[in-house]
Amino acid sequence: MVPGCSNDFYIAIGGNIVAQIEFVADEQEVSEQGSIIINHTLVANSYRGKGLGKALVNRVVLHARNENKYIKPVCPFAKMMLENKKEYQDVLM
Repeated sequence: MVPGCSNDFYIAIGGNIVAQIEFVADEQEVSEQGSIIINHTLVANSYRGKGLGKALVNRVVLHARNENKYIKPVCPFAKMMLENKKEYQDVLM
């Protein structure tokens, strides 16, 4: 898993990006901790169902924990993952 050029992480196989998650800092957040908005998660059709999207959400969660930030999921996939797993509740805003 590699950090991208902006606020994203991606998984590349054979030199091709097959999964990517995009996020931004929430400029409207006024708390000291701040937050991250997950905008989009994309997994190539041929790689769906292999856990790549989950791995990317896990990576953003790790990033948020390391940065002491909360996550606001706008992306439906990330929202479902974060809201349905107890282990993510500490970062969910």
